[in-house]
Amino acid sequence: MLLRGALIGALLSWVAARATTAAGQLFLPVPLLGYFRADAGLLLVALACTAAALLPWRRLLPATCVGLAGPMALFAVGLDPPRFRHGGDKPVQVLNGSTAYFVSVAGALSPAECAALVRAVWDVRPSWTHASHAGALRALAYFHFPWSANFDKGDDPAEAPLWSFSYGLRFLMGHESHHATHPQGAERRAALLREPSWTVLGPFLDRCSRRLRRRAAVAREAKRLFPLFAPLRRALAAHFNTTADRVIFGGDDGGWERLGAPSVQVYLPNMLWHTVHNRHTDAVYVRHLRRYLGGQRFDELRCSAATATSFLLPLVAPAGAGLLYYDAPRGQISENEHRYTVGTLHAFAVWTPHSIRPWPYREWAAGEARVTVQTFGIRCGEWWVMYH
Repeated sequence: MLLRGALIGALLSWVAARATTAAGQLFLPVPLLGYFRADAGLLLVALACTAAALLPWRRLLPATCVGLAGPMALFAVGLDPPRFRHGGDKPVQVLNGSTAYFVSVAGALSPAECAALVRAVWDVRPSWTHASHAGALRALAYFHFPWSANFDKGDDPAEAPLWSFSYGLRFLMGHESHHATHPQGAERRAALLREPSWTVLGPFLDRCSRRLRRRAAVAREAKRLFPLFAPLRRALAAHFNTTADRVIFGGDDGGWERLGAPSVQVYLPNMLWHTVHNRHTDAVYVRHLRRYLGGQRFDELRCSAATATSFLLPLVAPAGAGLLYYDAPRGQISENEHRYTVGTLHAFAVWTPHSIRPWPYREWAAGEARVTVQTFGIRCGEWWVMYH
C-alpha cells in the first residue's frame, strides 16, 4: 500500500510540476499522453491514479512498461503510428494532374531572431487564444496569437453551457476562439492592436473598468511582439523580390488596422499530434480578405486571387515536425514531405492540399512545444498584403 501511495504521489507531483497556464486557463500534462485542457486532464489523471491504486501489480507494471517503451520504440526506428485522417480525400480532388508549387528558403530568420520572437510570444501567453474551434482536437493545447481568421468565431460566452466539449467547464473557460469576434472578444482583440490605436483610446481607457484596463496592460505587452516581425517582413520582401515597404502586414496603418497580422501558432506536446492527419487547403483565406476589404475595394486594389500564397516559418521545431503536401504530376496523387528546420520559410499556393506532419510525443521532452508563424499573402497592385 505504501508503494502504491508513493507511485500516486510521484504521478501527481510530476503533473503539478509541469502544469502550465495559457490563454487564461490551466492545462495539465498527463503522463505518456501529453497536455490537455484542465477538465480532460483531471479526468485522465484521476483514471491513472485509480489504476495505480487498484490494478494488480502483475497488470500495472507491464502496462506501464508498454506505455513507456512503445512510443520510444516507434521513435527510435522512425515508424509512425496509424494516422487519424480528418478531411478525407476531398482536398486532393482539386489537383487534376497538377504539380504543386512549393518553395523553401533556408535561413529566412536567424536562430537569434527566432529565439527573440519565441520569448516575446511566450511572455504574452495569457493573451493567447485557445483553438476551441479546432474540430475533434478542442481539448488539446493548441493556441494562436494574436488571432486566426479561420478559427475565430462570434459565439456569445454568456450562453456557454456549464460544460461543453469545445471549452470544458464554463467557470474554467479562458480566451476561446469560439468567442473571439463576439463584442466581448472584440474588446480583447482591440487590446492587441498597435500603438496608434491606443493613442486614440487612451483617454477612454483611463475611465473604463478594471477589466478593460487589464486588457490595456495586455496591449502594452503585445506591442513588443510587432517590432520582432520586422525580420519576417524583410524575408518576405526578399522572397517576392521587392522592398520591405511594399509588404503590408495586417495591423499596419493606412486602412489595414483591423486586418489580422501574421499569426503565431503554438502546440504543446500530445500523443494525438502523432496520429492526426488533417488534409486541407487554405483557399478559404482568399475569401477572408475579400470579405474584409469588400469586393469593390478588392478589385480596385487589383488584388489577384491567383497569387494567393500560404507561408509557414517554424520558430521551434520538435524532432519529426514538418509539413506534408500533395500533388499529382502524372495523374497519381503523391505525398511529399518537408521536415522543419528553425528559421526556414516555406511557401506554397493556397490551393495546395497539405497537412502538418504528425510528429512523435516524447515523454523525455514533454515541455517542447511546436511554434510556427503562419501568414497568407496576396498581391494587390504593387503591394503584397500579408494577413491572417
